Amino acid sequence: MVPSVVPPMLWQRAIIAALPQRDPEPAADTAAWLDAYAPLYTPLGTIESTLFGSDAEATAAALALMRALRETAALPIALRDGKLPLPLDRLARHRLSRGDLSNASPERRDALREQLRDLAERLRGLLARDALAAHPLGVVRATMAAADAVRAAAASKAAEPLAALGEALGRLSIPVVWSAWRAARRSRV
Repeated sequence: MVPSVVPPMLWQRAIIAALPQRDPEPAADTAAWLDAYAPLYTPLGTIESTLFGSDAEATAAALALMRALRETAALPIALRDGKLPLPLDRLARHRLSRGDLSNASPERRDALREQLRDLAERLRGLLARDALAAHPLGVVRATMAAADAVRAAAASKAAEPLAALGEALGRLSIPVVWSAWRAARRSRV
């Protein structure tokens, strides 16, 4: 089999898109927040599709959602670096300002729970499309997305969602492993 060739323009688009990711502007809503990842993850999804035959759109969506989850987990670091990993409409709904996110409060906890539920639902929706697990690398992506969906859902129910998410990302619990195994089983590879 002849290896696929990735056009240099795709690599260039990914590299150029990576730089603005360092200092993103606050997003108005969740759609804008996730869309801000598109300039980076769309070319990366296309590169992966070219090389491995994956679904470029599903790969880009999975990468963006998994990144969003990790940025949510890194809230204190993001705030320290001047980033805002929660959309502005979510802050407004919970009557929070950027400064309020530094301190634990019922409002911050509720905003984080809402964000984690939203990310878990989006990850489950992506997995339900079965677009990820159509090739070997996609099985890995699907298992990672399934594990992250379980982590986000569990953390959204915790007394302290931010602490629970940080802990969940650092270990593989039985529900996470089970969910990942089921996602791998559903693959068509």
